[in-house]
Amino acid sequence: MCNMYFEIADDPHAIRFCPIAERTIDDEEHSPPPKTIPAIDSDGDGVPDAWDDESKTPAGYWVNSRGIGRMWGDMNGDHVLTSADALLVLKAVTGAIEL
Repeated sequence: MCNMYFEIADDPHAIRFCPIAERTIDDEEHSPPPKTIPAIDSDGDGVPDAWDDESKTPAGYWVNSRGIGRMWGDMNGDHVLTSADALLVLKAVTGAIEL
């Protein structure tokens, strides 16, 4: 759709936006849309910094939409891959526990 865009608020704690539609009245020139918040992802986890609750996620971590994550295979959340994690995976596979 022509002359429509989203205006985004500059807020480090929440993403707020609203749709804007520009219309020309009596042959007036319209102004260009305002600059938006850049989608910078400084830690490379796939979540833009504006939404990222953990701004320094280590490489190899799986994250949710808020940037909070843990290492793949780290079942107990201690940030270390150990035999305890392997045991939890095996128990889940055999149906002894639910994850």
